[in-house]
Amino acid sequence: MPEMWHTRIWSCYVISIRCMINGCSLYFNYKGFHSTVLLALADAEYKFLAIYVSSYGKNSDGNIFSKSVIGEKLETGTLNVPPNTPLVENAVPMLYVIVGDEAFPLKTYLLHPYSKHHQGGDESKEIYNYRLSRSRKVVENAFGILASRWRVFRWPSEVQPETVDKVVLAFCCLHNTLCKEHNLPDKIELLCPRTSGLRNLQQLRRNAPREATDVRNYFRDYFNSPVGSVPWQLAAVHCGRLHSP
Repeated sequence: MPEMWHTRIWSCYVISIRCMINGCSLYFNYKGFHSTVLLALADAEYKFLAIYVSSYGKNSDGNIFSKSVIGEKLETGTLNVPPNTPLVENAVPMLYVIVGDEAFPLKTYLLHPYSKHHQGGDESKEIYNYRLSRSRKVVENAFGILASRWRVFRWPSEVQPETVDKVVLAFCCLHNTLCKEHNLPDKIELLCPRTSGLRNLQQLRRNAPREATDVRNYFRDYFNSPVGSVPWQLAAVHCGRLHSP
């Protein structure tokens, strides 16, 4: 079980839908079109491990996660996460964590990057952000593969939101099957609300608890240690500085 949790990355994918007759403004997102949102947890092989698709397009990624069934299961410790394990031999046991972007709240089980304000020119934090960015590319690539395989995701869907949810769930399951050509596909958790109505979410509080900050700092130190670093990370950070505006 622990090896199945080696890499887990969160992200959201916006699914465009046609404005319905008497369409609700709650579907209208900040990008200027109507949508519903697919929240997905992916592994290093581009497979979806858990998905949630039943939220208004106007809601933020962090709000969707915190109010989703997946977020609630993580918060209550009921998502079948393996027990704490040391990152290196004889070290302190650490939580298995999920990687998200800055839109997601910082939790003991969910890492997100340091903001530019908190980065403060600290090279160790830049390296941490770089390592998280590399990990997050996996789930973005998974969404790209999904959209490339089924071009229905390339243009607005002309069906009701309830039907969109079913279509997305079906294609995510097919996507997993195609990603595992030599082994049986892993079970995907369809963690969606049982009610058909979508929820309008309240603004999320962004204050991270001290324990979550400590976990992030521990991974920062690990990524900068001889055992946890990769040879090219320093050069990549320096290159990023040269190309930053």
